[in-house]
Amino acid sequence: MAITKTKVIAIGAGGLLGPHIVAALDADTRFAVSIFPNHLTVHRTADSYPAAELLRAFKGQDVVVSTITARDDSTQQQKAFIDTAVNAGVRRFVPSEFVPSRRNNKARKLLPQFVTPKLETVDYLRSKEQDGLEWTAFVTGMFIDP
Repeated sequence: MAITKTKVIAIGAGGLLGPHIVAALDADTRFAVSIFPNHLTVHRTADSYPAAELLRAFKGQDVVVSTITARDDSTQQQKAFIDTAVNAGVRRFVPSEFVPSRRNNKARKLLPQFVTPKLETVDYLRSKEQDGLEWTAFVTGMFIDP
């Protein structure tokens, strides 16, 4: 019996976190990863992530992993990724959720610029469950570069 690989596409694979996630997925034979390094499928697009280009890249994928950096427009950008994932028939979305727990009131008060966009993204993901989209958020805490 042939084993079907889960097709995963990573957004932001060239950032600080993305290469590590892609390398871990690539090391596991259960996944077929699109983006980086050389032996994987790479989808290059403008930094504005045009909807038509995203849709082409997302078609046929099982999972979208977003590792984009939190910035002022990250909530809107992730919502666009989520909408495109739904339109492309992607089963699962993993948002860029790599911050302290959004449920932690202290974190929300101390780091609103990081936590608030994540709350908005998760609320949006919840609204897309009715469209059949599953999602997983990894709450890692803060990364501290030595």
